[in-house]
Parts: sequence; structure tokens; C-alpha cells
Amino acid sequence: MNKDGTFIFHSYSNNEDGIPAVVHTYGRGKWISKKEILSFYLDEKSKSEKYTLDFSGLRLDISPSHLEIHRTGK
Repeated sequence: MNKDGTFIFHSYSNNEDGIPAVVHTYGRGKWISKKEILSFYLDEKSKSEKYTLDFSGLRLDISPSHLEIHRTGK
């Protein structure tokens, strides 16, 4: 997560029995913070063949005592 409200995400999976065995998936977009809630969304500029993960509607409720992850409709 960058200070300018953007983020890039990379996931790596290595499964010897998978086809293909090694998989890289990427996502990027923007985030906003209001009090103890982080919200993520995808803007049109972030879409591409490489960046296929869409975090739109993902919301993290964070506080000193817990973390909750919510997925809302797009």
C-alpha cells in the first residue's frame, strides 16, 4: 500500500501437481481509509492482462483488538 492511495498485490503459488506448477497472479487499484476501515477498489486505469485480481468491494475493519474482512457487492 502506497501513501498516494494505490496498491499492488502479487500472489505466488507453487504446486508441483498443478498445471502450470507455478502461478503468479497480480492485482492493483486504490484504497481509502476512514477511521478503522480500509476500503479497496479498482479503477479503469488499473485493469490489464497482467493485473487480473479485482479487490473492489473488499473492506477491512481494523481495531487494536480484531480484524474483520468483508466483501460487498460491486
